[in-house]
Amino acid sequence: MRAIRFFLLPFLLVACTASEKEQNVINNEGISPAAKSANVLPIKLTHGFVTNMLQGQKTKATIVATVDAGNKDDWTTTAIVLAEQVAKLGIDMVEVTLDRNDLGELATENRYKHYVRVSYAPDLNRSTAFERNWEIAVAEDVVSKKMILATNQYHDLYGKYVQAGMNGDKADKKAGAAVAKDFDLAPDWRLPLGNLADTKLSRADFFIKSEPQNFSAIEKIIGCLKNKMNFTIKSCE
Repeated sequence: MRAIRFFLLPFLLVACTASEKEQNVINNEGISPAAKSANVLPIKLTHGFVTNMLQGQKTKATIVATVDAGNKDDWTTTAIVLAEQVAKLGIDMVEVTLDRNDLGELATENRYKHYVRVSYAPDLNRSTAFERNWEIAVAEDVVSKKMILATNQYHDLYGKYVQAGMNGDKADKKAGAAVAKDFDLAPDWRLPLGNLADTKLSRADFFIKSEPQNFSAIEKIIGCLKNKMNFTIKSCE
C-alpha cells in the first residue's frame, strides 16, 4: 500500500437539534503502511448500556448490534468506528460486539452469533477492564446454520438421555452418533467452538474508507447514547 496521507472524514454527531450537532472527524493518521482498507457497514442496535458505577466513577459502555453482510475487515472497521465515536462522549471503556443477522428465528448460543468484538480504552489509566487500548476478537470461521442445528439437536438428545437415567459418556456417544447420521457428519465430529478468536490487531491496522452514507446508523446510536448514564437502550429507532 502507498504511504497514506492524513485523511479526515466529516462525521456528524447526532444531538437533539441541528444547532447542537458537533462536528467530529474520523482520521487515518498513524496507521500502518500495510493497513487493511475496509468499509463501514450499516448496523442495527440490539441493546446498549452505559454506566459510571465503577471504581473511581469510571465509565463503560457496552454496545451490541447486528450487521447483514460484509467480511471480517468490514465488521472490524465498523466496530472500531462505533467504539471511537462512543468514546468521544467521554466514555472510558467501550465494548462493541457485532452479531450476524442471518439466523432469523433459529435459536442458538450467543457465541455462535458473534462476528467481531472490539474493546477500546482511550486512556489505560482510566481502564479497569482492558489491558490494551485496543482488544479485537474476530470470527475467522463462522459456524454454519447446519452446525447450529446439529448442535441444538445434540443438546436436546443428550439432555433427554441423561434424564432417562443414562450416564454422561454413553449419552454423549449416543447423541453424537444420532446427530452424525441425521446431518451427514463425520463419526468423530465435535461441537463447534464459538466464532470469535482473539487477535493482536489494533486501530493502526485498518484504513477507514470515506463512505459517509454508511455512517447514519452509527450517528443514530450515538444520538441515543448521548447524555445517558446508568441507562439501558433496547432500541434506537
